[in-house]
Amino acid sequence: MLPRRQLSKSLSLYYDLGIAHEMKGDYNTAVRYFREIARAEPNYRDVIERINALAPSDEPTVAQSPARAVNAEEDFERAFDDIFGN
Repeated sequence: MLPRRQLSKSLSLYYDLGIAHEMKGDYNTAVRYFREIARAEPNYRDVIERINALAPSDEPTVAQSPARAVNAEEDFERAFDDIFGN
């Protein structure tokens, strides 16, 4: 598990990435970031509401999804590569 301060920064970055993808109309990727946040901290900001608004109705809700630890370093690298085309 990440130290609390690092987790807070990770959640904030994931939230911003989710918002950026949502604004681009890439709802599947936005939901993926919001789900990562919800798995680590379900009450973070409005992620549950965003997931429910953006996820296709045939996908399981956050409560039904299996928990998975956030691997911040690898996920950050992948996220930046996806967004900035590196």
